[in-house]
Amino acid sequence: MLLFTKLQTWYVTFVYGNPNVQGRIAFINQLKQMAMSVDIPWLVMGDFNICSSQADKCGNRGIHRSSAHAYLDFLFDYNLEEMSYSGQKYTWLNKQDGRAQVMERIDKALCNGEWRNLFSHSHLMHENLVASDHRPLILLQNKPSFIRKPFVFDIRCLESQDCFPAIRDKWDTSSNNFVKKLSECQLTVEAWCRDHLENSRRRIEVLSKRLDKLLSSPSVNNTDQEIIAIRRQLQDLWELEEKYWFQKSRVNWLSFKDKNTKFFHATMMQRRHRNYIAKIRSMDGLWLDQQREIQQEAFIYFQKLYQSNTSFGSDQVLEAIPSLVSIDMN
Repeated sequence: MLLFTKLQTWYVTFVYGNPNVQGRIAFINQLKQMAMSVDIPWLVMGDFNICSSQADKCGNRGIHRSSAHAYLDFLFDYNLEEMSYSGQKYTWLNKQDGRAQVMERIDKALCNGEWRNLFSHSHLMHENLVASDHRPLILLQNKPSFIRKPFVFDIRCLESQDCFPAIRDKWDTSSNNFVKKLSECQLTVEAWCRDHLENSRRRIEVLSKRLDKLLSSPSVNNTDQEIIAIRRQLQDLWELEEKYWFQKSRVNWLSFKDKNTKFFHATMMQRRHRNYIAKIRSMDGLWLDQQREIQQEAFIYFQKLYQSNTSFGSDQVLEAIPSLVSIDMN
């Protein structure tokens, strides 16, 4: 199915995998044929009838290994990822009791990196079982409300010679209180980043268009010098862009200058979706899906968790500690 948004055109494919073991490899091959012709954002969603690992199944015999390997190879070859989800893990139950009960996670949603970037706030929900033996899959597109994030020093500031003098001036002119000094320096760094670290992607796009125009036009005076200057600027911006996504991805086993920007960005997006809380069940048994309600419920839960129910004096604690220093020694 071809869909259109205000931003971009994208594909969505709803699938029902062959329930017979003999037909699952053929089903994966059909998906591979489709993937070869897709060069835009793509979402694949439905009942795959395949467990990708033993962790996706509970009860009865093990999973079909050949189908699992074919499925994982399909994800790897065409740069697809399983969307993270909220709710119960297993999406299919055979509605049997005791040892005959089998539960599997065979209903999934896959997407490529282009689709993930287009719908960066999407989230998959495994809803409750009602009449069917499958859980409904609900794809949410709600953008979470703004939450102020904790301050993180942008490592791109290290590349500039103007940032540290601004921090030093603020430190020297601010109050003598150490905590206030840190707070004012933090605000200085944030303001400096907003003014000097512009969106490198936008700047790269502008310079790339300018470079393409120069290379496509007849050579004139000073054109060669401008081309060299633009290429140097692009090289610096690409390095800054890679460092920015490296820091946000928290991947510490790769080095700079290896053209890993796309990988760092995808890693950051996966972590963001894995950590996102779409809904929680309150202590009253109600499902909450509004960010303010979730925050309030979490605050109440931890407040009660760390609240002491008994009170006793410090003398009881001190009596249990042996005294090593006498009054005379003091």
